[in-house]
Amino acid sequence: MRSIFSLLVIACLFAVCMGSARADDDKQDESKAKAGEYFARGERLFDSGDYARAAGSFLLAYDLAPHPMVLANIAMSYDKAGNIVKAIEFYEKYVVKIKKKKERRKIKKRLREMSSMVGELSVECPSASCRIEVDKVDRGEAPVLIVVEIGLHRVEAFDGKNKIAAVDARVVAGEVSRVELFQREVIPEEKEEEPVEGPMEEVPAEPVPEEEGVTLGAGFWISAGATVAAGAVTVVFGVRAMKAKEDFDATGGTDEDLRDQGERDQLITNVMIGVTSAAAACAIGFLIYDLKSGDSKKEEPVAVVPGPGLGLAVVGRF
Repeated sequence: MRSIFSLLVIACLFAVCMGSARADDDKQDESKAKAGEYFARGERLFDSGDYARAAGSFLLAYDLAPHPMVLANIAMSYDKAGNIVKAIEFYEKYVVKIKKKKERRKIKKRLREMSSMVGELSVECPSASCRIEVDKVDRGEAPVLIVVEIGLHRVEAFDGKNKIAAVDARVVAGEVSRVELFQREVIPEEKEEEPVEGPMEEVPAEPVPEEEGVTLGAGFWISAGATVAAGAVTVVFGVRAMKAKEDFDATGGTDEDLRDQGERDQLITNVMIGVTSAAAACAIGFLIYDLKSGDSKKEEPVAVVPGPGLGLAVVGRF
């Protein structure tokens, strides 16, 4: 069935330009033949599972000989390749050209399903020469409004070749995620100092800041583990001591074995309470020490990577 469909599409591609002037017949025949080659190559790539390259071949065929059925192949290839945005773009181009109601309903149903996988991203900045890239793809000058897949996207602003701001924007299905970049004072470039004759005084290098966060040492984890283990033993023998006392009372205080067992369990419980307390105290001591040693490491939440020009960004969803 698929091979018959392919032959029909190829036949349509060859028939697109049949009504053109006779003077251009040779050139048109060459274009049609080339379009057929690209389409056949796209078919082979699609059948082999190379959907992204198949879409590229179908696109080349469509450029040479536009036909609605080629749009369907492009859309299906992008759909299979997981490029939801491109698949929606070509399904929408194809659906307006479909004459059969059943096929139109099928494509519209798929478009509704795919709409839950994308959202809109709006990027604005006050600079007239602010060029926007989203996920390393040039989207032109701001303001920019594009459809992208849901999830986290990297938004970068450029003034010429200089990156002036960057921010991560999260896009949610069915919503418009807005990125607003605000103008700030341009940082002047530092001028190079003229060389001074004579020996230069060596300037000590600034210490490299340590990595953010607090690392808890082995002492804390060992004492914390000992606390948990000792606490568990305490609970076990405490329960046993209480049970022995209850059984001893139930015999009217005549069973000496139960009394001895209860006393032993109570003694072990008391000892383990002391061990648990000591281990907990050690854990607290190590924790305080680790926190103090990492007191200078402060977390600095940074949402924007600034440069001269635009340096602040606010990300929100509406």
